[in-house]
Amino acid sequence: HLQRAYGSFLDLDARRLAAWSAYERSQFELRMGRYDESAVYREKAMSLHTAGEDLTLDGALERLGADLYASFAEGWSKSSEIARSLDEIRRLFQGADTTHSATEELVRLAVMQTNSDRGCVAETTDSGFSILAVHGWDQEYAAGHLQKIDGVLESVAKDNNPLWSTIQGSPHLPADREGENENFVVLPLTLNDQRSGFLYVEKVRGARGGSYHTGDMHLLTVLASLTAISVIGQKNTQLEKENEALRRQIEASTRFVTANPELLESIRLAKKVAQSPVSILISGETGTGKGLLSHVIHESSNRSDKPFVQINCAALPEQLLESELFGHMKGAFTGATYNKVGLFKEADGGTLFLDEVDKASLSVQSKLLHVLDTKEVRPVGSVQSFVVDTRVICATNSELRQQIEDGQFLRDLYYRLNDFTVPVHALRERPEDLPLLIDHFLTKFCDQYDRDMVKLSPQVREALLNHKWPGNVRELEKTLRRLVVLSDAGTLVGAELLPAEMQVDTTPVHGNGAPTTLRAELARTERRVLLDALQERDWNRSKVSRDLKISYPSLLKKIKEYNLEPAARS
Repeated sequence: HLQRAYGSFLDLDARRLAAWSAYERSQFELRMGRYDESAVYREKAMSLHTAGEDLTLDGALERLGADLYASFAEGWSKSSEIARSLDEIRRLFQGADTTHSATEELVRLAVMQTNSDRGCVAETTDSGFSILAVHGWDQEYAAGHLQKIDGVLESVAKDNNPLWSTIQGSPHLPADREGENENFVVLPLTLNDQRSGFLYVEKVRGARGGSYHTGDMHLLTVLASLTAISVIGQKNTQLEKENEALRRQIEASTRFVTANPELLESIRLAKKVAQSPVSILISGETGTGKGLLSHVIHESSNRSDKPFVQINCAALPEQLLESELFGHMKGAFTGATYNKVGLFKEADGGTLFLDEVDKASLSVQSKLLHVLDTKEVRPVGSVQSFVVDTRVICATNSELRQQIEDGQFLRDLYYRLNDFTVPVHALRERPEDLPLLIDHFLTKFCDQYDRDMVKLSPQVREALLNHKWPGNVRELEKTLRRLVVLSDAGTLVGAELLPAEMQVDTTPVHGNGAPTTLRAELARTERRVLLDALQERDWNRSKVSRDLKISYPSLLKKIKEYNLEPAARS
């Protein structure tokens, strides 16, 4: 109408009325957020109007110019803020396991940049929807509020089109609105025809108010696309974690190989205790299979369909370990640029396995004790706690009673964790397991590397059975992987492929234990002396040559003769 009026007045040469029509059109474009068009029509009004002829129009055009300048400045500031926020979102997308934080930042940006009062992101479920992130209200209130417009949400999900209550120039008022909110916008979250939920923002009556403009809709459409990427990314990440957990559970049930009566009894009792909510402490040396046993316990419990999450407490410094376990809020410490969900929350309903729990600091131990006692977790930097239902299994390779006496472990935490203790004996104490484990790992690695079944020479098998295995099952597994990788098809695996420290035990002997020849005994002794010297000097050949008072070339020759190259170390 304004355009037709402007044209008609120009045709009639009614310049003053045409100037007023151009002014009104400029005002309309300004309200719609189309600043360039508004500036064009203001210039037309000024070209048709001579200053001083209509003082009212003079003042109106002057005020319009000031409004335009302010809008341009605000738009530039908003664009800069949007750019900064989008850059932050880009960083969050690039980070590991931070799609939830990106979703929170996107809904915050949608609310702030459209002058809304509150908003949320929700994913669709079989029973309706589930709130993923909110800004300006809490999740419980947001869920209840959205129930009032469930008809609108169903329409968005069905048609896959955005819906709004009112937008200047394009009114669309759903019949089932209850009037609490003056304006709202709902946009579907879609990525490659995959629908995942919706983005919702609103302006509350009596608060900021106002309508959503075309510029707002353009921005919200972009943010909805980014949110879809974030939400679907969260789903895919969770699915990958569940698949990985399932794979680990299946492996746990098939890989725990033992014929040791004591360990079999421990596993039987652990599976029985797994059905109850008590805490379990697994004790044993490094590499004995404590982590594998924790999988077996989880799989045997009524939580087997829920997450299994594990962390090595010795792998992280205090602040990072606390953040990993309990989560943190944005700004809680330097580098905390997003809200992080802790492992207790991630494992909610399932099992959290804390390996080397004795390596956690006393401060972290104290907070862990609080969680175990109250079932409440408070993220770092937060003033609010939330309840979790997480089964905790801990493991240690230390004597915790001695740690308590030394002031390195909390006595109360020890008794809280020690509802049920499962000892896992060292491999050297389970000789009956060695033949089973050797055959198990050979079969596993031959299948894994698509090799014909490897056959061990009697010398090699004897060396494997006689070795003390200080690294336990983990060391045995590593050694057998090495033998499979280095072996040639169709040949027996010889002693030369064994790690250096095991080759000294492979000289053939008579039944009475005497070496077959004096030459063999001398070679055995010489090899042992060379190996000890090389290990003591950290394989510095020059120092070993001086220590043993032999020439450097002679030393290199003997190293090669006895297969003592550094590659042989393990």
